[in-house]
Amino acid sequence: MQRFEAYSVIRRTTALMDTDLDSESIILHVKSGKIFGVAETGKRIWDMLAEPVSFADLTHQLTAEYDIDPKSCAEDVSDFLAQLIDAGILEVSPPQTKAPPV
Repeated sequence: MQRFEAYSVIRRTTALMDTDLDSESIILHVKSGKIFGVAETGKRIWDMLAEPVSFADLTHQLTAEYDIDPKSCAEDVSDFLAQLIDAGILEVSPPQTKAPPV
């Protein structure tokens, strides 16, 4: 089930340290001392979150890179992001509407 609106903005929290180790990212949540590891597609999502990104832009990019339909992508990414938010390493801002093209 998708938990985010298209223009919700997802960003990393500030109390983190991370490093790449082979094909995995290791993330330390400084406040809790918990360590997380993400690999493969999870690592790709983590890399894309180096800058704040909307849920729509994130899933659009992933469907372009991987052979997955948009609905399945949105559901899978939503589940993954929810786990990271529950762990305190991501936060989400209310939906922002995109400005119309000029």
